[in-house]
Amino acid sequence: MLMSLVLMSSCATIVSRSSYPVTISSNPSNAHFKITDEDNIVVYEGTTPQTVRLDASSGYFKKASYAINFSMPGYVDTTTVVRSKLDGWYIGNFVFGGLIGWLGVDPLTGAMYSIPYRNIFVSLKKDEAATLAQRNDSIVVPFK
Repeated sequence: MLMSLVLMSSCATIVSRSSYPVTISSNPSNAHFKITDEDNIVVYEGTTPQTVRLDASSGYFKKASYAINFSMPGYVDTTTVVRSKLDGWYIGNFVFGGLIGWLGVDPLTGAMYSIPYRNIFVSLKKDEAATLAQRNDSIVVPFK
C-alpha cells in the first residue's frame, strides 16, 4: 500500500516515461551516426534510418544531453545536439504529488524530463573539397 501511494503521488512517472524512442534519419540514407552523452560516452552507433531509445535524465535532477554525429564518405560530417527538457507533468506534483513526487520519485525515475524531439533528420552536404581531390587524383597527365 505504501508503494502504491508513492507511485501514485508522482505525476510525471505515472503519465510520462523516462526514455523515449527517437527516429534518426538522413539524406542520403545509410549514413553512419554516433550518439554520445554529455560525458562524451558513446551510447549508440548505427546507420540511418533507425529508431533508438534515449534516456531523458542522466541522473538525479540532471537533464540528459546528447550529441549525434553523422558521417558518410564524400559528405561533410554533421553534428546535432538533443537536450531533454522539463516534462510538464512534473509540475502536476504541485497539485497532486506533493514532495514525494517532486523530490523523490520523478527525479529518481528520470520522468521529470522528456526528450522533445521524436524525429531527428539531417540533410548531409557534399564535401566539395573531397570531391575535387578525388577528381584530381584521377587526372592522367602525359609525360613530355
